[in-house]
Amino acid sequence: MVEAKGKLAEVTGSNVKIDPEQHYDSWSESYDQDLLGNYGYCAHKIAAKAFANVLPDRRTNIIDVGCGTGLVAKELFEMGFEIIDGVDVSKGMLKQARALGIYRYLYQHRIGLNVAASIAGYGGVLCVGSFGLGHMGKEDINNLIDMAKSDAPIVIFMNAEPFEEQNYIATIESLSDAGRWIIDRIEGHNYMSALERPGKLIVGKRV
Repeated sequence: MVEAKGKLAEVTGSNVKIDPEQHYDSWSESYDQDLLGNYGYCAHKIAAKAFANVLPDRRTNIIDVGCGTGLVAKELFEMGFEIIDGVDVSKGMLKQARALGIYRYLYQHRIGLNVAASIAGYGGVLCVGSFGLGHMGKEDINNLIDMAKSDAPIVIFMNAEPFEEQNYIATIESLSDAGRWIIDRIEGHNYMSALERPGKLIVGKRV
């Protein structure tokens, strides 16, 4: 097993202090090679497979939140999904995503209050790798729910360390108790073959 270095090391552990826009702008051109080539990153494959299993309609509109360079969209496109939008905080990452020619629309936004009012009505919502320190917070799960239509699936994949340390399960259960969404399952997956990188897959749907 190798150790996280460089840009990955800066978003590893419990002392992450980054500006996500600046961090991912500066990482955008080498991001895919770094994660896929050096670390065997596979969170996009795990999440896309889970999403495809709960959304059989490949012609519904879906949104990839924190889309980055488009790794998730490439998986979904190969599975037959036709209408994919994306949103990310980083202009550099969106440049890479746009070059794929897969997305219908791409939005530059820092996910937070009021974003979902203009980006909503989706038949499916995915968010892979965007929750955690220096990124989106557990309160932003509300925004993902707001982006979805009734009964639309919502799939999240995130690092297990902030999930445990910041008690994400309490927020997830609170939103369930409030009738906002229904959780189908929460699973643990290691998402980098070259190092120990535990993650959490969360599969639910908007009520």
